[in-house]
Amino acid sequence: VFAYGALLEHRGEPEVAADVFATVTRYVDARSEFDLAFDALMREGFCRRLMGDLDAAERAYENAGVIAGRSRDRSRVLLARVGEAKVAWARGNLPEADEALAGIASEAAGLGDSRVHSIALHDRAGVARMRNDLPRAISHVADSLRHAAEVGDRERVLADLGNFLGLAGAFGTARHALSLLERIASRQEIRWIAQHNLMDLAVREGSETVFEQYRRRLSESALPTRNAIYFLRDAGAGLAVFGRTAEAQQAAKAVLQYFNKAAHLHHDDEEQDLMPMLQATATGD
Repeated sequence: VFAYGALLEHRGEPEVAADVFATVTRYVDARSEFDLAFDALMREGFCRRLMGDLDAAERAYENAGVIAGRSRDRSRVLLARVGEAKVAWARGNLPEADEALAGIASEAAGLGDSRVHSIALHDRAGVARMRNDLPRAISHVADSLRHAAEVGDRERVLADLGNFLGLAGAFGTARHALSLLERIASRQEIRWIAQHNLMDLAVREGSETVFEQYRRRLSESALPTRNAIYFLRDAGAGLAVFGRTAEAQQAAKAVLQYFNKAAHLHHDDEEQDLMPMLQATATGD
């Protein structure tokens, strides 16, 4: 049942996935099956957060922290607190999220838990990016990469490092990092993220040829729903930059169709700010 929930989550159906994960936690004895109960609560919290049901997401993370505390698993208590900090982030309370993540990173470092330390630093980088503080975002994500122990964690951090460097204008270094990630990524989804960031980087560099190379590659891929929304959004923006207005309008209309079909998905502030532009682009205004 847990695996079924994970599949639904990957397919872009967080509402149904959250209900499946909640079913797991309802029937699993957290004392005898702690790992499964904790993971199900964390995945439920993630899906509820995607849906924008932030109160329910916070409850799931709190419950995960409670059972981790009962099992005296301090590392997982901290992971649950990361989830709660990301709820604060989703609510727009970036100072609270940053302060909470700083405390988690410090405690994880004291415990010698490099994975949780890296995760907290990575999320601090994301908060700094949302606050338009690129130097601090790059500093945190570089620190996170130094502490990342698992392959998947390192790859996700490297993807953001490349993206932040590109935003800061360090195009050559960003391209090197993202091209490396595209070649060595252990998971297809990470490879798609690298290609997406390389597409965005090509727009900032003004290279329509490279932009089109990655746009076509991604358009022919079976992207999960969330990735597809991000891709169409940014591909449309890139097409507009290169003066391809008709194609940009088609991409914008496709994004709006996703929003209409999956209105339960939560979108961050950047996406909400983009909605008026998408609607105007789709209608040719």
